[in-house]
Amino acid sequence: LVGELDLPGQVDRSGANAVLVAPQLALDAAESVPGKFAEPGRAAAFVDEAEGVLQRMLGGTAQAWRRAPIAIAAYSGGYRTAAQILDRGGLDARIEGLVLLDAIYGDSGIFAGWLARNHHRAFFYALHSKSSAEETEVLKTRLIERNVAYRNGDGPPAGVRFVAVETPHGEIARHGPPAEPLGAVLRR
Repeated sequence: LVGELDLPGQVDRSGANAVLVAPQLALDAAESVPGKFAEPGRAAAFVDEAEGVLQRMLGGTAQAWRRAPIAIAAYSGGYRTAAQILDRGGLDARIEGLVLLDAIYGDSGIFAGWLARNHHRAFFYALHSKSSAEETEVLKTRLIERNVAYRNGDGPPAGVRFVAVETPHGEIARHGPPAEPLGAVLRR
């Protein structure tokens, strides 16, 4: 799916000093099971392993890789894995952003709790179509209850931002708008 969505190309064309790490979860599965990412600390262990590989490939020190900020991106059913990483992953101090591409179909309590704790230092940028509009409204309500401000409409990925789009679900991760949304957020 990463290749179909051209996420590596979006990251490359963004010009950002970034590396895309995409874990392989269930292949061709109808559900969005987060696998071992539901286990406490598993996401941190995954990142540690990835950093070791990246250090061997790209250089740098282990300390520099451990200080690198993390942005999590999820499309569609990837919301479950993103939520489990936020809830149990052991990476809170390093996560500086969350990009959800038509990926608010549940776990709004986890997202709202994470945003309540981290909105002052991390960004949240969510594109949503009609298919995820209902749960997006649930999340917005939970943010209001926690006094977390948000904005509607496209703009800088600072704070908490929701962008409603008319694009069909299957095309959002490539066409947004903005076009190539992951790359656009990284550029900003």
